[in-house]
Amino acid sequence: MTDSTKLREKLVYAEELNYIAGSTLLYSEKSIEVLEDIHPKINYILENNVIATQVRAIALKVPIGKIPPMMIAMIPTKGNEGGRINCILNASSN
Repeated sequence: MTDSTKLREKLVYAEELNYIAGSTLLYSEKSIEVLEDIHPKINYILENNVIATQVRAIALKVPIGKIPPMMIAMIPTKGNEGGRINCILNASSN
C-alpha cells in the first residue's frame, strides 16, 4: 500500500544523522563528513532543483484483523518520478 503526501519545500541539516534532509538525492550524495561540506551541498541541491515536494509512504498491511498498517519506507520525491519509484519498489520486492 502506498500514498504520496505533499511537503513544504525545506532543507534541514540532521546533526544526529550527519546528512541534509529534504532532497531527493541519495544518502551518499547528501551525507556530511565535515561541517564545511554543509553549504556547498545545500548550494548543489538548490542549483539542481532536487528539493523534495512529496514523500511516498509505503505501508505493510497484514490481512489479519486489528493489526494496523506498519510504515516500512518514506521516500522523498518531486512528484514526477512514478516510474522510477515503482521500479525501485518492484526490484526490492523480488
